[in-house]
Amino acid sequence: MLRRVPAFLAPALAALAALWPCLGNGFVSWDDDRFILRNPHFQGWTMENLRWILTPSWPQGGHYDPLTWLSFSLDWSIWGLDPFGFHLTSLLIHAAGAAVFYAVARRLLAAAGASRAELSALFAAVFFAVHPLRVESVAWATERSDVLSGLFYLLTVLFYLDRKMRLSLACFAASLLSKSIGMTLPLVLVLLDLCPLGRLPASPARWLDKGYRAVWKEKLPFLLLALAAAGVAAYLQLGSGAMRGLDSLSLLERAGIAAYAMAFYVGKTVFPASLLPLYPMPPDLGVLSWRMVLSATTLALVTTLAVMRARSRPAFLAAWAFYIITVLPVSGLAHTGPQLAADRYTYLSCLGWALLGGWAVALLPGPKAWLAGSAWLLTLGSLAWSQCGVWKDTETLWRTTAEKDPGHFVARNFLANIRAGQGRDREALELYFQALSLHPGYGSAHNNLGNLLVRSGRPEDSLPHYEAALKASPGHRAVHYNWGLALMLLGRGSEAAGHFREELLLEPGHEPSKKALEAALRLKKRPEKKSPQEAKPPAGKNAQGGI
Repeated sequence: MLRRVPAFLAPALAALAALWPCLGNGFVSWDDDRFILRNPHFQGWTMENLRWILTPSWPQGGHYDPLTWLSFSLDWSIWGLDPFGFHLTSLLIHAAGAAVFYAVARRLLAAAGASRAELSALFAAVFFAVHPLRVESVAWATERSDVLSGLFYLLTVLFYLDRKMRLSLACFAASLLSKSIGMTLPLVLVLLDLCPLGRLPASPARWLDKGYRAVWKEKLPFLLLALAAAGVAAYLQLGSGAMRGLDSLSLLERAGIAAYAMAFYVGKTVFPASLLPLYPMPPDLGVLSWRMVLSATTLALVTTLAVMRARSRPAFLAAWAFYIITVLPVSGLAHTGPQLAADRYTYLSCLGWALLGGWAVALLPGPKAWLAGSAWLLTLGSLAWSQCGVWKDTETLWRTTAEKDPGHFVARNFLANIRAGQGRDREALELYFQALSLHPGYGSAHNNLGNLLVRSGRPEDSLPHYEAALKASPGHRAVHYNWGLALMLLGRGSEAAGHFREELLLEPGHEPSKKALEAALRLKKRPEKKSPQEAKPPAGKNAQGGI
């Protein structure tokens, strides 16, 4: 056992070394402000806070992740709102996940008959730990859910491989309560039973034979948990207005987005250059665009090749199937947000490629292969170190993003928010208009521009932008509220009251809307009076954090 301790710790130490710079970062005004800095519901171990954490609700961002919130509460108890403590916890969880992945990889590679399984597992675990695609999940405080759910996901697989089924099921529940992204794990367990464990035969015709019923029976508890998590996730995403309907994105368009995302993540895994916090969906996206056609064609060819070579190269088919299964929930079929892809969605799906890389290095003869592999890992680690600096603060994050991608309309929207917060309204207006010139239907930019126009004493000019924001995103929180405030400044209390009521339908517990509705009803009776000064909306802010 002692002989294995250094190898077991190596991936964890590699993760700490590569991502260490994130400990010097602050929070960023991309959900960190809304969910951590301005959120009292996790700051203190009160019954009211525990009720908020444990009850599925839309204000939690459209996700049910109570264990993540409890970990934030623990951070707050120790560190207050010092970002160092939040980043340290995320980094330690990621390092622990890398160590657990080494144990999982060693068992799987040994079961597959890989030569030098321990060295192969070490390569795979370090590859996972230091890859620059991991930076977003670790350096972005709000994305604690990625690393926490990932740790429990890997523990689920580890205990499953060791046939400790109760512990495995408990860890799966913990993973889903940290983030529901691992809901496809029952399919992954079936895949592992096929290859490399051999608990199911290769021929599907024999899967339901009497001798294999126990294999399926043990999956039922996992399946029930997964279905429950999927149901809660769908309910919250639909209720929050984050999930786009078929009227705004057809099934064919979703399939095209999914194909592109799947090809995109493989490309970024191999060549992690020009990483961005999110990759926005082009406004002129079409299913027949060259990117979609090329991606779909590539996926079809790779899948065909993997199936044809399944007998001679089962490891590649297994890695490919694992990738498709794990990336499917975030591929864009059930689409939320303005992104076409995001680095954080590779946290689990990259595991199969890490295993395949470890297997491949073991197959190559001589020490040169290991030297080349080590050089690649060092390169990835140095890229991750550099990428941590991108997340230093809000301005650095979005300025760097805009420099890397001049057409990144989301970055320009956030930079405009920053300028508005600094009182540099002229620059903010220019940046909002730049964002809208890149994407005329970008709802958040319309909403934020409307807020700035109101603050600048131009409430009449703000109204078309609020209308455009709702047209682009009918479920967009705070737009009705902001629109209502603008109408109150114009003395149109009756119309304002209607918007406040709409806001309360979207978010029943929104106290500012309740107070504003009361003021609007009073204004309706006295149209010569305007709304109170404190009813003005904050510039550059909305309930969606600028997205």
